[in-house]
Amino acid sequence: LSRADTLLRAGCYDCLLVAYREYDALRQVPPISAAATRGAFRSAALLDIRERELGLAEGDYLDKARGLAEGPLVDIVNVVGALRIGPGGPRAPRTDDQVDAMLQLTRNRAQWTAALRIAAPDDELRAYVWVLMGCDSLAALSMNVDDVLNATGALRDLPVVAFAYATACVRGNADRLKALLDRDPRFGEINYLLGLAALGRRPYPDVDGADEHFRGAYGWRTAWPALSLSTGNLALVTEDFPRAFEFFDRTLALAPGEPDAIMGRIRALTYLGRYEEALAATDSLLADGRYVGEARYWRAFNDNHLGRYDEAWLEIELAQMTFLNANVHKLAGLILFRRRQVDAAVTRLTQGIALNPSDCETKHYLQTALADRGQWAETATAASAAAACFDDAEVALRLEIASLRTSNAAPERVARMAARREQEIGTNDRMRAASWFNAAVSTFNLGRRSEARELAGKVAADEQFGDRARALLLRLQ
Repeated sequence: LSRADTLLRAGCYDCLLVAYREYDALRQVPPISAAATRGAFRSAALLDIRERELGLAEGDYLDKARGLAEGPLVDIVNVVGALRIGPGGPRAPRTDDQVDAMLQLTRNRAQWTAALRIAAPDDELRAYVWVLMGCDSLAALSMNVDDVLNATGALRDLPVVAFAYATACVRGNADRLKALLDRDPRFGEINYLLGLAALGRRPYPDVDGADEHFRGAYGWRTAWPALSLSTGNLALVTEDFPRAFEFFDRTLALAPGEPDAIMGRIRALTYLGRYEEALAATDSLLADGRYVGEARYWRAFNDNHLGRYDEAWLEIELAQMTFLNANVHKLAGLILFRRRQVDAAVTRLTQGIALNPSDCETKHYLQTALADRGQWAETATAASAAAACFDDAEVALRLEIASLRTSNAAPERVARMAARREQEIGTNDRMRAASWFNAAVSTFNLGRRSEARELAGKVAADEQFGDRARALLLRLQ
């Protein structure tokens, strides 16, 4: 029993797991049955909290705690069940049960917080739950985080309470987390939290540090939906799309229907050029009514790539009802142009530029649509703006490549991300040449001959537009 108590105070997930098993076995020993039952209750409740804090594959520890609760313990297990916790902080409810728990917490917050503050020094579970409640975003408005910890009395120095404080009150403090891990390497779960802290580092996230910590956490537990989801998202950000797809699939194997994993899988499939599979992947989101606007946007995106412009237009119209941003306007404008609805395309592309003036691709599509309408003055202005935008983009991309190649990032990541930027520069170069040529033609048609000569000269040696640019220059002699 003493060994189980020590493990519970140590506070690591594996410690709590062994403590629960010890307590549960000792409940059969009459002289210590009552103490063992209280220990089993506390460790089961803490295991439930920890699984939700980490986004682990959840067991049935809350049910076990409810089965052990009697008298005053019933109140604390109700608080535990209502806590809105997740790897990144308070978790938004997604099921009816979670909504009910959130409403219960909202109704009883003041009463529970006051009672917990008084009971915080009594035992490890009440101290832990008090810290989570005291540092909740609403409670923290009227309470200093140090006061929260001090209210736990002599329990404040226990590792189990220190973990609660590190994850709820000073979330993202890598030094405090690392000190806990150095103090007790059994805290394997802290690697995951260190990975999240690395991604949240300012001014720049530590991507390689996050990857290293996530790999360490994966060595501790593989059946971990939040970790595999975070690994997939990290792979997506670092443009390792096959790895992203793999980890989103792993997440869905552990947590079927997880909407963030489905959305990540859709994006990974799209970037891998697997457009039909990406379309099919949106069905479950639409069926469950989750991320409907984004799901419609990605359906339109993939339909557009497959040349299904009518289907793409229907999807993008539905998407904009609940999901409207610069990219939606951009895609809508491109689809309209390809459906030969040029006037409407100009309107949507203009709206997209207003929301995101730095999107060179949208500016390119706009000048193309204006040229198609023969609006030469507007085309000259828009085409010159698009080409200049691509000039700036190339400078920025080459700086990114140089930064990657002089960084300490993993060589394979440097090679992959640099290659994608080189590819983007090549694609942009084609759109920039088209923009300069349209600017030259527009100014020629406006009678601005010297300006047309200068602009045509920019693409006179271009592989695609060179012949036409040189022909234009001959007419200008």
